[in-house]
Amino acid sequence: MEIIVVLLILAILAAMAIPAYTGYIDKANRGYDTTQLRTLNYATQLYALEKGISAERAFQGTASNEDRQQILLEAGCIENVLVPKTSDAYFSWNIVRRSWQLVGSAGEISLTPLGDSYEVIFTNMVDAMVSYYNSGGSWASTWGDRRYTDLGLDVDQWDAPIQHIHYTPEGSYLKLTPEQGHSILIEDVDGNTIELKSSYNWSLFYNVQEGVCRYRSKDSGVIVNIDTLRAI
Repeated sequence: MEIIVVLLILAILAAMAIPAYTGYIDKANRGYDTTQLRTLNYATQLYALEKGISAERAFQGTASNEDRQQILLEAGCIENVLVPKTSDAYFSWNIVRRSWQLVGSAGEISLTPLGDSYEVIFTNMVDAMVSYYNSGGSWASTWGDRRYTDLGLDVDQWDAPIQHIHYTPEGSYLKLTPEQGHSILIEDVDGNTIELKSSYNWSLFYNVQEGVCRYRSKDSGVIVNIDTLRAI
């Protein structure tokens, strides 16, 4: 009887541990693939700079993702062909976004809990900020890692740009900054297009409480239409 009890306890512990272990492995693989994507994107930028061309022209004439990685390999921008650890997935160059993405049998695989595209990430991060405020009557911290951890976000995951945009929650504001070497295009209230280049070292500030986005300054910057944002 004692042996049966011990076996039952071990079976229960195993049933609890296996899903947790599997989840840990999946998270580790996803983190690895995120790093590999960053490597591919930086390598592509480096290759384009060395050739004096735009990123969208970097792979003109190539028919496959394997050929594109081979170009980066031969140019010395990567040390070896990169293969994702996520099961049944591969790295694919997105011509429209000018960036690499992780793709599976069902399409693009999200590498963050808030999504990958600007539209989805922006909406979900704003929702997370509002939920935090509604639950405690105050906005999340504006200092250090807590600006992310207060919202239940992994700091390491948001320390790098996603689809050429850095997302930084700051209390009741969400700061949007273009990735180095890229720009954000957005229209002001009069329909004029503004190009926010990374070299300017400026950002967009979306006031979650008021639903207003400003260019360059939180309080006195030009008001812009957040729905027209596009990263290039």
